[in-house]
Amino acid sequence: MATCAVVAVVASGCGADPVQDPANDVAFTACSAVDCAGTLPSGAEFDIIMPEDWNGTLAIFSHRLNGLGAPRIPKSAELATPTATPLVTPRPTERPDKKARNKTTRKTPSPSPTPSVSISEIQPRPGGPEVAPLWGDGDRSLADVMLQAGYAIAGANPERQGWVVADQITAAEELYDYFTTTIATPNRVYAWGESTGGLASARLAQVHPDWVSGALAICAPLSGPVPSFDLALDVAYATRELLAPDLKLVDYTSADEARRARELALTAVARAAAGKPAQQAAVAFIAAIGQLPNASRTQSGATWESQIEANTEAVANLLTQSTVQRHELEQEVGGNFSGNAGTDYALRIDDEQRAQLDEIKSGLTDRYLVELGSGARISPDPDAVTAAEGQGALTGDLAVPTLTLHNALDPVYIAPNVSHYAAELAATGTEEQADLVHVFVLPPNSVGTSQPASEGVGNCNFEPRTLLGAMIQLNQWVRNGIYPGRDSLRDSFKNQPVSLDYDPGPWPQMSAVAEQPEPTESAAAPARIGHKTRDARPARSAHKARNR
Repeated sequence: MATCAVVAVVASGCGADPVQDPANDVAFTACSAVDCAGTLPSGAEFDIIMPEDWNGTLAIFSHRLNGLGAPRIPKSAELATPTATPLVTPRPTERPDKKARNKTTRKTPSPSPTPSVSISEIQPRPGGPEVAPLWGDGDRSLADVMLQAGYAIAGANPERQGWVVADQITAAEELYDYFTTTIATPNRVYAWGESTGGLASARLAQVHPDWVSGALAICAPLSGPVPSFDLALDVAYATRELLAPDLKLVDYTSADEARRARELALTAVARAAAGKPAQQAAVAFIAAIGQLPNASRTQSGATWESQIEANTEAVANLLTQSTVQRHELEQEVGGNFSGNAGTDYALRIDDEQRAQLDEIKSGLTDRYLVELGSGARISPDPDAVTAAEGQGALTGDLAVPTLTLHNALDPVYIAPNVSHYAAELAATGTEEQADLVHVFVLPPNSVGTSQPASEGVGNCNFEPRTLLGAMIQLNQWVRNGIYPGRDSLRDSFKNQPVSLDYDPGPWPQMSAVAEQPEPTESAAAPARIGHKTRDARPARSAHKARNR
C-alpha cells in the first residue's frame, strides 16, 4: 500500500492519492507458486512483479528502441522509496527450462502469501525485460511506487533489437495471455511504453480494446515507421546535397556499410559546425529541414553558437536513424521503404529561419533550396512500404483512453508526431478524437552545460514524478471517468511544467508514395510554439462502466 513518504511528490496526502485503488485485495496466484520470469513462445523474455496487495490492475511496459545507435539518456532517481517494507512475492533466481517457462494451464487464483523479498532486492538485469520506465537504467523508483500503489507490473523483451514494434506488440499479447492463464485475470490493463514501445502501446490500444483499458505512449514516434524514417531521410538527403556528396542514403548492403555512412555524415556535419558562420548555416538549414529544435538539454539556443551545438546534436540523431537503424529495418521489410520524390523542402523553412540564414549571406536559403531541388530524389519500394507499415503504423481506429506524453523540444521524435496521429483520428469522428489526449512537458526557462534540462527538452528525458503523474492521469480517466483537463492535470502532475495547450505545429509535408516516379538511386525546424484551447470533454460512459 502506498505511503505518504512515497507519494508526497505527486499527492497531497495518502487518502488523496489518485493511483491508490481502495480495493487492494484482488486474489492472484503468487510468484512463489508460478513462474514470474521466463520466455514466451515468441522467444521474448518476460518479468512479472506482483505487489503484496493487488488492486487488479496490470501495467504492461514496452521498452524504448534499443540496439545499435539507439538514443540512451541517463536517468537519475527522483523518488525516495522505503526498502524495508516487503512488496513483492519471490521470483525464481534461476531460469526454468523452456518448456516450464511457457505454461498454459490455468491455475485457480488464490490469495498471495506474504512476500519474503522486497523490490529493493530485485535487480534489473542488463539487457533483460523492463517492467517500468527507468528500470533499464537501474532506477527502481517508479516501479517501487507502482507496486506500493497495488499495481502488477510486467514487461517483455523481444529477442531482436532495433525498430521491432511488431515484435513488441506480439510480446505484450503473449505476456497478457500468460498472466491471465497463470496468475489471474486483471480487472484492467494499461499498456504503456517509451519510444517505439510507446508506439507499440498505442497500437495495442487500437487492436485490443477487448482487454486494453488504457494506453500511455511516452515520447513515441506516433507518425509511425514510414513517416518517421522519411523525415530522417530528409535530413540525410540534405546532408548529402550540402555537405557529404558521397553519402549513400538507402539500400545498405551490410551493417558495416550503414556504419560507414553514419560516420561519413557525422564527420561532415561536425566539420561544418566547427567552421565559419557560412558553413555553420548549412547545419542550421539541415536541422530546419528536419523540423528539429534549436535547443538541447545543455544548449538554450539563445545564441548562434548555442543553436548550432543543439542543431548538430539533433541532426546526428536523425542521421543515426537514417543509417544504422534504417539498415536493420530495411532487412526486416525487404528493401527501401522511404522516399522524398515530390517533397517541397521550401515548405519546411519559415520566414524567421530564412531571415536568419540570409543575414549570414544574402540569398543563402534559396541557394540551399536550389541544391536540394537538383539532387537525385529517392523513391521507395511499395512492397517494402507496406511491410514497414506493419511495424507500428497507427490508424484512426481507437476505442480506449490513450494519453501521450511528449517533450516540447524532442530532437529525435519531434513533437509534431502527435499532430500526425491526431490527423489520423480527425477523419474518423468525435468519439475517436475524444479518446486521444496529448500532454506536453514544457522546457525550462534556462539550461546550460552545468544545469542540463531534466525534462521538456531531449528524447525520453522525463523526471520520474512526471511519468508517475501521467499514469495517475490515465488511471483517473479510465477508473473515474475524469477526462484530462487543466484541473485534472494540476492534481495529477502537481507543479510539473505540463500543458495541454502547447501547439507543436503540423507534421512536415511529405511526398506521396503514389505520386513518386521510378527510383533514381539504388543504394533522408524547431517545433512551432503557439497555444490552442482544448475544452475538457467527458469520457465516454462505456470506459467507466467497463473498467470499474
